[in-house]
Amino acid sequence: MTPGYPSIRGALRLLAPLLLFLPLAAAAEITLGQGQAMQSAKFIRVAAAQRSKPAFAPGEVFPVYDHSMVIDTARHHLPPVDGHWRYYELGVFVYRVDAGSARVLTVEPRRDR
Repeated sequence: MTPGYPSIRGALRLLAPLLLFLPLAAAAEITLGQGQAMQSAKFIRVAAAQRSKPAFAPGEVFPVYDHSMVIDTARHHLPPVDGHWRYYELGVFVYRVDAGSARVLTVEPRRDR
């Protein structure tokens, strides 16, 4: 055994308590309403009627000074800004807003997660 390095048995003794807290990958049945069921351990699909709606629609004026501008477009999987518009983040949506008039051009769901 090399000094300073734990043996495999010693490493397993250290890791064993941590392994007890790892989530199990077993699938669970989740009921979504109206008798629909889905097998998943990772996510739940939300019905379209229960999803949040965008606060601003295309054509409306966006309050640019009240919300965060998206600087890192790669994090949100967005194409880089190549025109006279900017991206702004509000809730679960990213708004493409004209830089001059502050009108919403498009609304997209956030894809950074």
